[in-house]
Amino acid sequence: MIIGITSGHGSGKSSVAKLLGYEVIDVDSILQILLVDTESLKSELVKAFGTCERKELEKIVFTDSYKMDEYNLITLKYVKPVVKILLAKKSNAIIDALFLFESGLDKFCKFTIAVLANRGLRKPRIMERDGLNRKEAEMRIDTNKPDEYYLKKTPFSIDNNGEDLTVTAPILIDKIARFVNFRNKCGKVLDALVVISGIIGILTTIDFATEGIILSVVPGYVKLIGVGVVVVSIIAREKYEHYIYKKAKNILE
Repeated sequence: MIIGITSGHGSGKSSVAKLLGYEVIDVDSILQILLVDTESLKSELVKAFGTCERKELEKIVFTDSYKMDEYNLITLKYVKPVVKILLAKKSNAIIDALFLFESGLDKFCKFTIAVLANRGLRKPRIMERDGLNRKEAEMRIDTNKPDEYYLKKTPFSIDNNGEDLTVTAPILIDKIARFVNFRNKCGKVLDALVVISGIIGILTTIDFATEGIILSVVPGYVKLIGVGVVVVSIIAREKYEHYIYKKAKNILE
């Protein structure tokens, strides 16, 4: 199972990732290697920002959200193929990425986790980790999405406001495991609805295309029932999906 983990600066996603029991693919570490070894990437960055030096780039992109978006657009097209290659060799892994959703890396993941922390705790973490002053730390936080953004993107989140992560991380993994089990059971019913509606839809399409020649032995009222079953199956599938996620909320609480 591939799990994606993300957060804003200083929330502690890497600390949580290390406790989840899977090998971690650190997107930031991949990028740092690419910044040294990939000439085409360096050329694009120099063209866009006048430099490809990490420290200089940070001063530029962390002061302007538009420049950050441009930076991500350039760098992530180099990072994603590397992540894809690494994932091809693994059945279980964690993608640790600051811009997991914005980059589209979440599409590689079965599930995603957001790590959340109060702004007041994030600032000193960033200052200590990166050797920044208070203003610089605040500027980094300001380039991040608010907590609400992450909570809308994933049902799985963990608070890192001083809690004992060795306790809370396993609880989260247990919730994910129960959700996976529940979703797999429900998925069989959903798949059956898709197959039923698909078969009837194909037969009905053939009948219309041949003006009733191929299925001429089938009474008209049966064909009408067939069309009705397709419509009901589609509606039922949508309703059932809603039911699954409603039930899932209870599992996650």
